[in-house]
Amino acid sequence: MPHALTAFPAPARLNKTLFEKLGGNEPETFDEFNALLDKAKAAGVTPLALGGQPWQEATMFDSVVASTGGVVDHHESTLKSDTMKKAFENLAKLRNYTDKDYVGRDWKLATAMVIKGDALVQVIGDWAKGEFGNANKEAGRDFVCSRRGSSACHACSFARTSLAGPRSESASSFSACSLAEFERRPSPLVRASGP
Repeated sequence: MPHALTAFPAPARLNKTLFEKLGGNEPETFDEFNALLDKAKAAGVTPLALGGQPWQEATMFDSVVASTGGVVDHHESTLKSDTMKKAFENLAKLRNYTDKDYVGRDWKLATAMVIKGDALVQVIGDWAKGEFGNANKEAGRDFVCSRRGSSACHACSFARTSLAGPRSESASSFSACSLAEFERRPSPLVRASGP
C-alpha cells in the first residue's frame, strides 16, 4: 500500500477503501494526481474534500506551490516566475475536483467526507488526525496519510503573554499546565502509515 502522494506533498488524508477501488497507484506527478482525481469523479465520488474557508484555501495554495516548485522566497522574480504561473494553473485545475457546496464548509465537515467515503482526499494538517481517531479510523488501515517529500509545514502555535494583577500567576500556571497536558496526551494514531 502506498503511504504517500509524492506528486502532492502537502499534508493530506485519503480514504483507503476508495483509493484501492480506484487503482491505488501512487501518483508521481501532478498530472497523475489529477488522473486519480478524474477516476474518483468518474466513479461518482467527490475527488477533493475542501472547506471553502480562506485559511483552508491558503493551505491548499501552499501545498500546490510546494508540490509545483518548492518553497517561495517572496522575491518579485519568484512570484513572476514560470514556476509560480504553473502553480496557479495547477491550483485552477483542482477547482474542478471539489463539490459545488464547498464554499464556507468547516474543515471538520470536509474531513468527515473523507472518513465516510464521500470524498477521496482532503488536504489538511495534522489536526485532522483527531477526527479520524474519534471515528475509530486508523492510519494505514482506513486512510492513507501523505507526508513523504513534503516541503510545506502547517503547525499550530501558542503564545503566552505577560499578565499583571493578582490573578496573573494563576492564569499563567493554568496556561502552562494546559499546554504541558496537551503535549503529554498520546496521539490517537500512534502508528504512522509510512516511514
